[in-house]
Amino acid sequence: MNKNELMKILNQIESQNIEFKPKFSDEVIKSLVAFSNANGGNVLIGIDDDGKILGCNINKETIQHWINEIKTKTFHDLIPKLCLENAENENIVIANVLEHPLKPISFKGRYYIRKQNSNHLMNATEIADEVNKTLNTSFDAYAPEDYSIGDLNLDEIKYAIDIINKRKEIKISSNANEFLTKYNLISNNKPTLAALLLFCDRFSYKRTVQIGVFQSNLIIKDEFITSNYLIRQADEILEFVKKHINKMTFIVDQPRNIQKWEYPLEALRELIINLVVHRDYRQTATIKIFEDEIVFSNYGGLPSGYTVDDFILGKRSSYLRNKLIAKIFRECSIIEEYSSGLKRAVKLFRKNGNKEFEFLVDENNFTVKAFSLNKDIEKGVEKGVEKGVEKGVEKLSKNQQIILNLISKNSRISKEQIRIEGELTKKTVEYNIVSLKKKGLLKRVGANKGGYWKIIE
Repeated sequence: MNKNELMKILNQIESQNIEFKPKFSDEVIKSLVAFSNANGGNVLIGIDDDGKILGCNINKETIQHWINEIKTKTFHDLIPKLCLENAENENIVIANVLEHPLKPISFKGRYYIRKQNSNHLMNATEIADEVNKTLNTSFDAYAPEDYSIGDLNLDEIKYAIDIINKRKEIKISSNANEFLTKYNLISNNKPTLAALLLFCDRFSYKRTVQIGVFQSNLIIKDEFITSNYLIRQADEILEFVKKHINKMTFIVDQPRNIQKWEYPLEALRELIINLVVHRDYRQTATIKIFEDEIVFSNYGGLPSGYTVDDFILGKRSSYLRNKLIAKIFRECSIIEEYSSGLKRAVKLFRKNGNKEFEFLVDENNFTVKAFSLNKDIEKGVEKGVEKGVEKGVEKLSKNQQIILNLISKNSRISKEQIRIEGELTKKTVEYNIVSLKKKGLLKRVGANKGGYWKIIE
């Protein structure tokens, strides 16, 4: 290592791939294991936590002794590159490891991974994920002993085959066993978890998604629980969500008003598909619909060493927790490209004018908060309209938006119907209709009975 390269490393602080240790010990080996289970890194031996160079007494025999100790205390045998360097007239050692191709690596039977500037003990899910990646397999490839091919619903298999054949020029066989074999949905004549999740009635409890519509954090207005077959779930969930979100009317200085959903539907579908395909099926997934946000929560955090930006910005290659399910979804054209759904949803929300997603991610959970256009409208922010029409948007209150939305759908709607469908008080309806008339946005044509509302463009 030349002087410039050495100084560049010495000038860094402890991070995702740099660790300082005053002397060689088990803590050095633990850090090397953590680096090898993440993206690789360097342990600088002979430097304290504050970056002060202490030096260490060492010779080439000592280095070989350290290498042997590291190898015997790790599995698979970890052999780092150790370089003896001189800094400020003191000897230091730089121990380097790359990301290991056969993860996870253990130290004395325990598994560690580097996260930011510290080492973390890996949980069972993280260990299983790394084993699956090493074997080029996934969670859904496991075949439980207590299920048989006879447990699969043949009608649902035929439904999947029909969808695939409608989208393919070269048709696949309509024989169920040939289909299951072609897509690796059986192993040793047993259905895999993917096959059970996709086609088994007895396995429906594992597919459960709970959707709640909340008036507040404690009051639930409506609820929907589905354990339907996975191929049908996304559209089924989206239809329920659509019942509880609004189509908004924007009054603009153009011949026709602009209408758009408070959430872009295509993006919501991507988020729902992402939840169905990538979830950890050991726990129930949930969707919570609030007045101005929808929260998608999925058990199963990001894979070790990944961040949300890795998927949104395409920084790293795709990772699939459920490879076999993802394959079927792609064959059915439910997804277009692996690990592109989140990226597409972010772009669609930006285009629609919604606030950026909020991601809440830890080792076991992945949550996305999607915000309605209502959040911005209430603050008078003119984000909900595309270029060329922002200037004409009226700064309307949320209740005024609700009233105009209802009138745009039914010009002969009564005030009482507005009150019921909009979940407003009679006084609120009266006050806001008067206000909309004063703003020149609404007028009544004809008598109270037999007349109609007109939104003024």
